[in-house]
Amino acid sequence: MATVESALAVLAECRSASGSHNHVRWSSCPRVCSQLLARLRNAPLGVLGELEVEARRSAVLGLVAALIPIVEQISQLTSQIAGAVRSHPDGKIFLGLFRDAKSVICAAGLLAEIGDNRARYPTRDALAADAGQAPVTIQSGKRSNATFRWPATSACERT
Repeated sequence: MATVESALAVLAECRSASGSHNHVRWSSCPRVCSQLLARLRNAPLGVLGELEVEARRSAVLGLVAALIPIVEQISQLTSQIAGAVRSHPDGKIFLGLFRDAKSVICAAGLLAEIGDNRARYPTRDALAADAGQAPVTIQSGKRSNATFRWPATSACERT
């Protein structure tokens, strides 16, 4: 069972290793690490009983054990989607819309929403209008205002 002292020891190791290349992401900010260490050292001691601590530990370990196969399945599906998008004739076009090469899920979502039928959107204005990016004039009496209509139902908006 991990104790506060062992957690502090791990954090201290991370803090001392912050100059090396093998450190955790947050250890690059020494101020945050120092504040975390100070808060942990000044925290009141827990009053949980041994059985409650063990029950909580078992519950967390059970949840982690349940998540591991789900994360592996997500990784496999992401790889399959990436392969499908890259092999699609329009894949380069949709992948080129994103800076990060890991954005295959967003590119696949756009490809699925827009489709590969180029006649569906003959102009860029037609595509912009379907995605909710085209300006719409709202009139009330003598008042007229151009704004954008952001559709909540468009999959283009969700991706």
